This record gives sequence, C-alpha cells and structure tokens, in this order.
Amino acid sequence: MKSISLSLLISFISFFTVAQSLVINEFLASNNNDIIDNYGEYEDWIELYNPGASAINIAGLYITDDLNSPLLYQMPVGNDSTIIQAGEFLVLWADKDTEQGVLHIDFKLSGSGEQIGIFDAMGNAIDSLSFGAQNSDISYGRSPDGSNNWVFFSETTPGASNINYYLTPSPIAYSFPNTANNSLLITVTANVSWDVTSAVSWLSVNPSSGINDGSFTITVTEANTSENSRNAIISLSGSNVSTQEINITQLGVPVIPTLVINEFMANNNSTITDNAGEYDDWIELYNYGSNPVNIGGLYFTDDLSNPLKFQISDLYPDTTTIAAGGFLLLWADDDTEQGVLHTNFKLSNNGEQIGIYYSQFSKIDTLSYLEQFADTSYGLTWDGGNDWTFFSSPTPGYSNSLGINKNYLTAINTYPNPATNTLFLQTNDNKQKIIQVFNTQGELVLSKTSNLKNPDLKIKNLSKGIYHLSVTSETYRYTSKFIKL
Repeated sequence: MKSISLSLLISFISFFTVAQSLVINEFLASNNNDIIDNYGEYEDWIELYNPGASAINIAGLYITDDLNSPLLYQMPVGNDSTIIQAGEFLVLWADKDTEQGVLHIDFKLSGSGEQIGIFDAMGNAIDSLSFGAQNSDISYGRSPDGSNNWVFFSETTPGASNINYYLTPSPIAYSFPNTANNSLLITVTANVSWDVTSAVSWLSVNPSSGINDGSFTITVTEANTSENSRNAIISLSGSNVSTQEINITQLGVPVIPTLVINEFMANNNSTITDNAGEYDDWIELYNYGSNPVNIGGLYFTDDLSNPLKFQISDLYPDTTTIAAGGFLLLWADDDTEQGVLHTNFKLSNNGEQIGIYYSQFSKIDTLSYLEQFADTSYGLTWDGGNDWTFFSSPTPGYSNSLGINKNYLTAINTYPNPATNTLFLQTNDNKQKIIQVFNTQGELVLSKTSNLKNPDLKIKNLSKGIYHLSVTSETYRYTSKFIKL
C-alpha cells in the first residue's frame, strides 16, 4: 500500500512539475476576421505553449478568465487533443460553446480587458495574466515564445511560434468629426525601424519615422464641408515586417434628424408586450419634422459616456423609418435576437440615462432620469416639447396628449429661463414640496424643501449649463429644464 501511495505521489509531483512549464503564449480577445474555428466561426482564442522537454496533457487542468475563480472551467479528460508535445503549441477557443469540441472552453474573452489563468487541480497557479483593452484582430503575446516580454502582434500566429520581428500600430481605425485641427496619437509597438506615409492632403503625420517602440500623431488639417464622409489609409512600413494600415474616416457635416425621446417606461410589469409577448422596457421616439426619418445607422445608449453602445441596423428601412409626425417604439430588453428594434441594454428603474447619437461627436437627444415606478411611463407633456411628467396611462406608439393625467400634472411656471442668480417657481398649492436640481449627468447639485406657493431657488453658485428641475409633492411630480447663465 505504501508502495502504491508513493508511486502515485511521485506521478503527481512529476505531472505538477511538467505542467508548471506551461505558459499562456498568445491570445486574441476580439476576433473579427483573424482565423475561424472548426465550425467556421470567428471566436476568441488562447494559445498555450509547452517549452519543456516532455509532453503535457492539460486534461484535468483548470482555465479561467477570473483569477478570483481559479476553478472556473476544467479541461475534459479522455481525449488526445489535449496533449501538447514538447516545444509545441495548442489553441483553445474561448467561445463559451463547449459542445463544439474538447478545445472549446466555457467563457469568452473581453476585448475591454480582463484576466486569463491556468490552474492545477489544487488551485495552484501555473500561469496567469491581466490584460487591458484589445484591438480587433491584433493578438497579444510573448516575444520570443515563453519569455516575459509581452507585445501586440498585427500578424497573429495561433498554433505556431510568435514572429521575431513585429510592427503593430494602435488603434488601427478611427473616425474624426468633420471639423479641422483634430488629432490622434498612434502608439507603435515594434522592434524594427519604421516609416509613416499619408497619400491625402487633408491629413498630416508627425513624426514620419521611428525606431522600435514609439508613437506618431495624425492631424486633420482641413474641414470636410460635404455631408458625405471621406476615407484615407495611413501606411506604416518597416524592415522584415508586413506594411500595416490605419484606416481613417472624417465624417461629413452631420444632418441631425428631427427626433426626440418622447416617452419611456423603465418598469414594465403589465402595460404592453413586445413582439415576443414579453413585458420589456421601452423607449418611444417621435419624429417632429415634416419628412420621414430612418433611424437605421443611429446609435442608442443608456450611458452617455458610451454614446455608441448600440447601433440600429440599416438593413430594414421599412421597419426603422418613422413617418412625419409619427412614433416608433424601441424595446430596451438586451435581446437583439428578437428583432431590429430590440436594443442591447435594459433601462434601470432606479434612474440612469438615455441618448440618441448620429455619431460619437453628434448628439440628437439625451436625458437623465430619476427613479421610475411600475407601469408608469415618463414622457414629454406635449409631444416634442420641453417639460416631462409621469403618465399613469402610458401611450406607447401614440401621442402623449392622450395620456395626460391631472394627478400627475400640475401647473408650475418657472422664470426667468435662462436664469443667472435666482429661479422663481409659481405653483398652485401650499403643500410641502421637495425641489431638486440635477445636472445633465443625473447628479443632484441643489435641493430644498418648501411649503410656499411661490418658492425661489438660489442658483448663483451653479456652473453655466443646462439643468433638470424636479418638484415633488405627495400628489404630483413636475420636471423641466432650465439654463444657468
């Protein structure tokens, strides 16, 4: 018995020692057009490298994208494809689709940055790393193989030795607004000398050459006065490496569509169902213009710091076009597979933001809202107007004038607007009311309680800009916007 136990212990120590030489050698966290897996799909991948003198079988080892959960996924046993010969490489597909094969693992990689780790059965780390934001189709790996030097590779080598010479720009694509004198810093990861060239007159680069790691700046020297975008390619070339291209777009003069966020519901329990029969959050858009508006290609978000969070497909104009004076519902359900009008985010009933953007530089309409109530919508008092109120009788897809409820609407006048030092309120009651002011990011910047019929608000210390005013009593809540000069 002692002999058998000693034999198992020696085998375990031998396996542990061999496995400890295993390294994460290269990975791609945003695979748009790099290589495909055995199902013809562009999936994230992780390359392992065995620099040792003996084969390693990774069956039974654990791999994770969260170092706080080292035993997140265990590699299956009983398949020879998990063996990595000495000096060889193995690619794992991080696609969260384990049914596609033993080398497909149960998580995806985040292009915005996260972690990768390999652990033994006891939870001991074999290799791990934390990484930042990644660019599409550019891998991150060791140079040379198995070393501690990590670099970006525009020429990926999944399943093979990493290249000895590299030249990688970041970012590799960017869009400028239509105005002139905007600049972008390009970071270069390289171990060769390099040159930068531009073939168009409206872009300049500085410096135009460098050696090893460095950077250069692209500057737009001319405004684009057309409504159409224009494109250019910046070439980055070097010795012993392939020429790299940076795709630059300068947007045209924006034509802002006649759209507003007219009404929304962030807590839909029983008001209206979507095309899948589900009670989901919704956003109503209103076209206040005299011509149809196609929202295909526009961006929607619930986070104004991320204006391009979701783009409506431009492939279905019959569905995404709003007639003049018409309304259209978007379903904020984080379920884009249910149709073109379903977004990749949900609304929070605790309060957040909603925005429509033409591009990252051109806002169409935005709002920040506070806590919402079940089956009560929040909308413009009059379609396309400025004042917001709650609707106990929501009107999704129809004019808000049909749903005005006197229990939720009170006559409050505010003046002057714009205001400099003091904002005056005229109400129709002496009830206690909470008066609050929020900035455009939804942050509370001023608050007071009053039971006066005509209270005032000292705003002298507020910065110049647009603010949201909220007046709440036991029977109503009133909101509007004002400008501080």
